[in-house]
Amino acid sequence: MDTMRRNDRLNLRSSLLLALVMLASCAHSQPLHVIWDRSGAGDSSRYGAAILPLGDQNHDGFNDWAMFAAGGTGNSTDHPYMEFFRGGNPMPTQPFLTYHGIGFRAGVAGDVNGDGYVDWYGWSSVQFPYERISIYFGGPDADTVADWAITVTDDGGWFGSLGDFNGDGKADVFYYHNNPGDYVDVFYGGSPMDTLPDWTVHSPGGVERQQAAPAAHGDLNGDGMADWISYHGSTTWIFLGGIHPDTLPAYTWPGVGWPTGIVKDLNGDHCDELLYTYVGGADIHYGGPVLHSAPDISLSFPCIGGATDVASGGDFNRDGYNDLLMWTDYCADADYGLLTLHLGHPWIYSQPTFAIEGWTPPLNLIGIWTAAGLGDVNGDSVDDIGIGALDDIVYAGWRGRAIIISGDTTRRASADEPRAELPQTIRMSVYPNPFNSEATIELTVPLSGSPTTLTLCNVLGQEVFHTVLPPFSGQYRYRFDGRDATAPLTTGMYFLRAQSGQLWTTQKLMVLK
Repeated sequence: MDTMRRNDRLNLRSSLLLALVMLASCAHSQPLHVIWDRSGAGDSSRYGAAILPLGDQNHDGFNDWAMFAAGGTGNSTDHPYMEFFRGGNPMPTQPFLTYHGIGFRAGVAGDVNGDGYVDWYGWSSVQFPYERISIYFGGPDADTVADWAITVTDDGGWFGSLGDFNGDGKADVFYYHNNPGDYVDVFYGGSPMDTLPDWTVHSPGGVERQQAAPAAHGDLNGDGMADWISYHGSTTWIFLGGIHPDTLPAYTWPGVGWPTGIVKDLNGDHCDELLYTYVGGADIHYGGPVLHSAPDISLSFPCIGGATDVASGGDFNRDGYNDLLMWTDYCADADYGLLTLHLGHPWIYSQPTFAIEGWTPPLNLIGIWTAAGLGDVNGDSVDDIGIGALDDIVYAGWRGRAIIISGDTTRRASADEPRAELPQTIRMSVYPNPFNSEATIELTVPLSGSPTTLTLCNVLGQEVFHTVLPPFSGQYRYRFDGRDATAPLTTGMYFLRAQSGQLWTTQKLMVLK
């Protein structure tokens, strides 16, 4: 039986590699090219539980990657392991390095030591209730000896990359303590790295059960420093990076749902985007100097069922814009998951350029559970994507399977498809917030022909500042000086209202003296 399974799997893989894979597409019926296909070593390996884009580790012009096999549970003898691959043409059939010392989770840490190579982390159990998180530096001479490690208690927390949060050119990492305390520790990158947290933030307003989204970092405001998001219930908090980051959120958005994560700049404005997914679609909040709680565009995700994950897909069609991956391992009408890719563009189209449905011939990806943009792994100057599934075509339990699909320059969004238009509302952002005496007010106003008024009131509703701006449309920046207020500003909460014609918006401001 095992021999039959192995032969069936090899025959399927050969046919996939020799043929063009035809998939249903919302805008086209173009083929996708599978350039790499590999399953787990054991029946419960859970191969491809995480896909790690590692960049070009050996300076050969091809991007490299790693595949994490999470291993079986219970009495399974299939233990976790990592396989590392060098990109190339032809593509590799075997890993150049296999590491069996990894635990139950792995991911990309970013370039934490500033040497130009992507680093990765692993998470292992030590002795209950303690767990160990280790970072391994990348590079041509990379090994499997941990270069940095901390020990944490088993509190249901989360560890991940934060990007360059403090602007020193090195990636930083965070650990979210779920219980007790409910707070986040940030460790700044360096060589060597310190094991003492450099920045700690507790839940704003004393709210317990704050959570940090796994894909929680990116440069939302385009200042070159990574920002990150956390949430509780339907409230989102956005913390902006800085040389000395503030421990108070720059934005508090109640009632907008649970943020799924931040993805790389989709529309070419050099600011990353914030996503919220829901049944049947996703809302995108564009990054920029001004961030808005109202979504800028909505995308279609043809699935009713499980939670949706997102990741940057790289520039899959080499048009100069990053693309977006969305996936889930379960849909009511596609039991074995669904993955879609949306093309980036100044105007993002609501429909995906292609959709891969689990357990649909010829791919038969049974339970799509992860995906990642890998960059150019085969040297054709187009970015490729990796996809992981719970099982392969052989019904072997949780063997796990991973494929790589080659980028395609022929992919273009249909010009006939309706574009997702920007909402016609006033948008306002104030920074810094809190502030002492001066602050910058960023406004975005649609074409109305009316002047814009700014009014500041204290918590008693008493007006302490009022000004009228000339009619304008688009973006406007106003420098507010607290000395222009009709009464001295003291420490406390204030409310700023911007109005143009029938359109208006209000934002809370905090003054610290």
